[in-house]
Amino acid sequence: MSKQSKSSTKKLLSEILRMLSTMIDQKGEYIWGHAERVAGNCVKFAKQLDLPKGETDRIYLAALLHDIGMIYIPPDIIHKPDKLSDKEMDVIRQHPLIAEKILAPISVFKEVVPIIRHHHEFYDGSGYPDGLQKDEIPIGSRILCLIDSYEAMIAPRAHRPPMSSEAALGFITEHVRKRFDPVLSRSFRDFIKSTPSIPAEIEKEHTTIEMRNAIRDIVQKLKHGEIEMPVLPKVIGEIQRVINDPHSTSDDLSRLIERDAVVSVKMITVCNSSVYRGAEAFTTVRQAVTRLGITQVNSIITALASRNLYRTNNKKFRKMMEQLWLHSLATAYAARALGRKLGSDDPERLFLMGLLHDIGMTLLIKALEEMLHPDEEHDLKSVIKAIKEFHTSVGAALLDRWKFPKDFARVAEQHEGPHFFETTLNDVLIVNIANTLAGTLGYRMFDDEEQDLWQLESIQLLKMKPDIVFGVTETTEEIMKESAGVF
Repeated sequence: MSKQSKSSTKKLLSEILRMLSTMIDQKGEYIWGHAERVAGNCVKFAKQLDLPKGETDRIYLAALLHDIGMIYIPPDIIHKPDKLSDKEMDVIRQHPLIAEKILAPISVFKEVVPIIRHHHEFYDGSGYPDGLQKDEIPIGSRILCLIDSYEAMIAPRAHRPPMSSEAALGFITEHVRKRFDPVLSRSFRDFIKSTPSIPAEIEKEHTTIEMRNAIRDIVQKLKHGEIEMPVLPKVIGEIQRVINDPHSTSDDLSRLIERDAVVSVKMITVCNSSVYRGAEAFTTVRQAVTRLGITQVNSIITALASRNLYRTNNKKFRKMMEQLWLHSLATAYAARALGRKLGSDDPERLFLMGLLHDIGMTLLIKALEEMLHPDEEHDLKSVIKAIKEFHTSVGAALLDRWKFPKDFARVAEQHEGPHFFETTLNDVLIVNIANTLAGTLGYRMFDDEEQDLWQLESIQLLKMKPDIVFGVTETTEEIMKESAGVF
């Protein structure tokens, strides 16, 4: 096979895995995290056994996808807090066969499917679905059975607390020659004793699951009106009404802003910063509106008003909110700069879309503050991971509630991607690029991995040349240095 063919196959496989992982992750809180951990440990164990690379790769893929059949198992069975009935266990036992039906038509999984089908076969022939025994069971299935069982035992589940590593290994020893291959079991015990980080990884995932459940609770309460969404800052709503009125003038906007002394003073301060100021200083609101224009003043006022949404008295979340604000502001400036480079009719509208693209995060963080006890310790990475899962739909709902144009909600909901199409709204593509670009400049949430701009589908779809991206990056970096503290 040529290098180009191998590259194409690898890319296709990556896309299929991404699609399938999304299907699995939407089914349950722990299924995909469990699969990733099992896959990683299968690879480590296979290497310790000196298995050939091809076999190791097949075991890895099988481990990643071994529970994909669970997507067709009813949630009330998967998450049942009590012991399953015989009838419910019969349903669970279908998942390897369901997985086979899903994956068998995909040619790249031809050698992986048997490992998945037989990963619940037991050494003495008492497993399912075919009652295979001993060496009739593929070695990949025997390895997967061991590691899947161990990981399931030391992880918490709805119906029981986690077992200790020692207790789980004890169970495996007790069931050698019944469930587990005796030779592999001895090697596995040595492997676990030499890899003490595995239980810690499980505990970390459990923390993430708990936080995800807390966020899911918040989302449900928001849907049912049990938590009130914040109201749109009054001044933003009033300005939107003036701007949308075809009979309004710049004098109307000036008078509206001047009614609020605090906003007026802040606006003049921002307008006189190096980002906006021209040759002469601004001394009145009317001067700013006349020289900068209604749309740019609208962007400034919206940024000033929305800044308060990122303030918190909770010390644990203060840094997170500050980073989120800077990320949103950098995304706004990058979106506006991209709009100008691409000839947008309304780059200020893109500024606002960039500013509000992650607004769902602020709502979830504030709601989480109310739910969590102030003395509790929480892994902020777990908080962020859980919030990211739900923030797009929450942000879209909030912007709808605030009566922003529908395109704003679409940007909030779709800007994360990762996949886009020819029919995707250009505003969504631009904010996706701006969002990533802000991260490359360091304006991202904690230690999120930096994404490769040139791998973004949005850049490909907009046929954006490198010089445009480099120019926007420089512009955004310069503006953020000058304006980060202005608001």
